[in-house]
Amino acid sequence: MYKELGDGNLLSDNIENGEVFPVGGSRFGIIDTHMQVDYDSFSELFGLIEKNAKYLMSVPTIKSWYENQKSDLDFSLFCHMMAFNNVIKLKYPDIINMHNHNRFYDRQEPKKLSDAIDQKACACTELAVLAQGYFQQQNIPTRYVGGELVINNHFDDFEAHSFIAFTADNKKYIYDPVNPVRTNNDTILPRISEILSPEERLYVDTRNLFDKSANWCYSGGEQGAFLKDLPTRKNANVAMDIFNRNGGRD
Repeated sequence: MYKELGDGNLLSDNIENGEVFPVGGSRFGIIDTHMQVDYDSFSELFGLIEKNAKYLMSVPTIKSWYENQKSDLDFSLFCHMMAFNNVIKLKYPDIINMHNHNRFYDRQEPKKLSDAIDQKACACTELAVLAQGYFQQQNIPTRYVGGELVINNHFDDFEAHSFIAFTADNKKYIYDPVNPVRTNNDTILPRISEILSPEERLYVDTRNLFDKSANWCYSGGEQGAFLKDLPTRKNANVAMDIFNRNGGRD
């Protein structure tokens, strides 16, 4: 269930199937549109993402490339997030449409998450809620955050935004599902950023692992409360479990 932090900011460590979830952000002040989360409609999609993550883990050239990035983030977590972005791009190439999104929601009745995707009416909220559901299925502890985003320190031009926060090996990260990194050869990489600034700040600075030019600041309200007590597991390699099942075979 989600927790409201005030001014439209909210977080959730476990979004339940059937839960009625707010759509919006702090720029709107009061959230008056909602969606019903129907994760049971995405079993096939989640299966495809899992299969793709397993494939990425098995390719030596991908692992070698990742090792050259000198990142402290567990390779398997990277593979899950890359698989999410690549499968979404392949299966739903045009679902992000702000015009459709703004017209889609009824202020009286919540709409289903699956309908938002089918009708190509998604924005950051829908993609982050969907990603949270996939990570929950994989027992990867993450936190959905509905907050704000500032790019290149333009604090006069912040925007409401939804993203995923998580911790690994005592470092804190943000995964931004709706904003993947597009490389010169059209490869889609997940936008994963290490958090650099102290939790006490309202907006935290980040260093993107694959987009060195990016300077993005994220907020979830209440002086970094969205980053405190992040859900975690003792073994940082738990995400490799799916690859180890059946000897790494389908």
